[in-house]
Amino acid sequence: MQQALATREQALEAIAAAFMNDPANAEAIADEKLWDSTIADGLDGIPE
Repeated sequence: MQQALATREQALEAIAAAFMNDPANAEAIADEKLWDSTIADGLDGIPE
């Protein structure tokens, strides 16, 4: 079971690395960084 999980994890890590290095995903990566900054400023719980 552990070997199967390790193999699956390696495959998912390879997909994640390809996503992070693909220039076509630059906008999504930038949006994620902005979202992380918004969460860190403590203003994520303000009602609309």
